[in-house]
This record gives sequence, structure tokens and C-alpha cells, in this order.
Amino acid sequence: MFTLELEESIIIKRSIKEVYAYMDDINREHEWQPYLKKWAQTPDPIENGLGSVRHYENQYMGRRFTNACEVTIFEPNKRVMYESTPEAAVQASGGTSWETGEGGMKVTFIFKPQLGDF
Repeated sequence: MFTLELEESIIIKRSIKEVYAYMDDINREHEWQPYLKKWAQTPDPIENGLGSVRHYENQYMGRRFTNACEVTIFEPNKRVMYESTPEAAVQASGGTSWETGEGGMKVTFIFKPQLGDF
């Protein structure tokens, strides 16, 4: 099994609480994830937390696919980590972390898709 590891950070000139609240709101996720077409969360559609599952329908290069991921680590204003559920189109793990950085708030995205035998 080949696993790719991607990590990217950005500095945002806002408070951690403000950025975290915005990014944790599933109903705003499509604003910063351009390929996202449909979204839902269980068990509670508003409150994220450990064990929550986010369901997504994405469109990329003219093709639609679905993914679902379960929150495995939940530390508000610090980090949220997830793993794909078995029915997801792409098996992956990853997450987002928030920390005070130079000139603002540092947001780091981690994505580790499993690409099968490569």
C-alpha cells in the first residue's frame, strides 16, 4: 500500500477562535473547499466532536464521488484529526491544526491518502 503525505500551512490574520469556529462549521466548508457539492454530519448536524462523521459529495474534473470521515481526535481551537470510513471513495487520514504563528494564526492541513499498490 502506497500512502502519500501532503501538508500545507497558511497564515490568517484573525484569532484562533474566529478561524476555528469558521472552519469547524460544516455549512461553511464549501466556501473554502471549492470541489464540495453536498455535505452532512452525523450524529448532530451542527456540533462537531469525537466520533462525528462528515459525509461529502465532491466534484473534481467533471467526476462526482462521495467520501465520509470520522473524527478521531477532537481538540477545539487546537487540532481535529480524522480517518475515512470504509465506504469512502478514497481511504485517507489527516486533519487540521490551528496555532498562533508569525503575523497571525497558522492553519496546517494534513492529508494522507492511501493510493493502493503503486
